[in-house]
Amino acid sequence: MLKIHKDIKNRYGVTKINKDLKAKRITISIKETQRLMNKLGIKSITIKKYRSPSSKKENRRAYY
Repeated sequence: MLKIHKDIKNRYGVTKINKDLKAKRITISIKETQRLMNKLGIKSITIKKYRSPSSKKENRRAYY
């Protein structure tokens, strides 16, 4: 699991790591994959989607 995570430069999350393990014929549930990732201290890199300031609720103008 650590090798898969390092090979993909820490980008893979639980579902993708689980798919890679299944491709290598290692059958494990997603919950077990989550537990092992937490135990090993593996976290995926997440990038938030860009939201322009005008789309936020505070900045919207009400046109009545």
